[in-house]
Amino acid sequence: MGHRYGAVSGGRRMTALLLAGAAIVASGVAASAAGAAPKLVWRIDEPARGVPARDRSSIYFLTRSDELAAVRLSDGHLRWRIPLDVPSPTFASRVIVRGDVVVAGAYDLLGIDKSTGRVRWIFAPEDGGGAGMHLGDARADLVFTGSVSGYLRAIDVRTGRLRWQHQLGLEDDTTVYSPVVSGPWVAATYTVFGGNPVGGLAVADARTGALLWHRQVPGSVAGSGLPAFAGRVVLAASRDGTIHGFDVGSGEALWSLPAVSSLGGDPDYRPVVVSGPLVVVGSLSGEISAWELSTRRLRWRRPSELYSVLFRMTVAGNVVYAPLGSGEVVALRLRDGRELWRIGGVHDRLDWLPLVDGRLLAAAGMRSLAVFQLDAFTGRGAGR
Repeated sequence: MGHRYGAVSGGRRMTALLLAGAAIVASGVAASAAGAAPKLVWRIDEPARGVPARDRSSIYFLTRSDELAAVRLSDGHLRWRIPLDVPSPTFASRVIVRGDVVVAGAYDLLGIDKSTGRVRWIFAPEDGGGAGMHLGDARADLVFTGSVSGYLRAIDVRTGRLRWQHQLGLEDDTTVYSPVVSGPWVAATYTVFGGNPVGGLAVADARTGALLWHRQVPGSVAGSGLPAFAGRVVLAASRDGTIHGFDVGSGEALWSLPAVSSLGGDPDYRPVVVSGPLVVVGSLSGEISAWELSTRRLRWRRPSELYSVLFRMTVAGNVVYAPLGSGEVVALRLRDGRELWRIGGVHDRLDWLPLVDGRLLAAAGMRSLAVFQLDAFTGRGAGR
């Protein structure tokens, strides 16, 4: 597509604010009170986007000026950055590290040598469907991506070559969202626009690409959140706020969880995450609730706030992390929904799903990329 990519180590300055006494790689730091707010280790004065990634020595993230940057994990010092030269503005998706390759989801999909910043490959299909905008999960040597042209695809991390693809709708009226992987399966929600728009769900064999099934999600006129797996059940939200559970193998509808009653039937967007026996669900209303998968009984409900739960949540160490429309990330104890802490806010917004990896939390925001150290309670998932 005529894009130009090249790594640079200079250029516009990135300033890292380093806070004393918080070495991320340390494992013996004494814990403060259970569930105490994390310590800020460093912050880069660089507006960031999407979900970052890390390895042992570096953090990789997308910037609002359409670059991919690699910074040192210990202090935020810039190692290299590469301009992405996107053909149109993107909201950005995420970064994935697999072996010695960094996969960046901008508009196109790029594979970059993590040591040098050299571009190894670019996946930019002729349909111009923005393969990088909906970069999803990875499994073994594959990354999975949706598109604004109706395709669900698997890309080889090492070569950038297409391994398999399925077209779930016409190129000019179908968007496939970021795929989610669990074991041998990959699932993706999608929207078919047009005169009578519908929201759908598809499941395929992650290795072979065999399409197991695709179907409309009842009551949905558009994609309303990414799917989630619970064993042999795959969950997807309807635009009316209902959460549906489908059999992974057949697509048969098995059960459902109710919409948020306070919305009075208004459309909703509901991020879903599963951990052990519980499914946790967010809402545009700001409500977060947890349900027992075996009985579909409500375990706990956190009342609505003034701000919505944004597009994704994650569970790590028995703690639920949810980005809010206020620019905050809130941490809730999985077992009972008790709020442990929140970070960010109006003066230092954190707008995307954070990367949580052991004692480290990295979050992108409108003004900066921030790295925090979690306390032992949060980082190890105590309080089960």
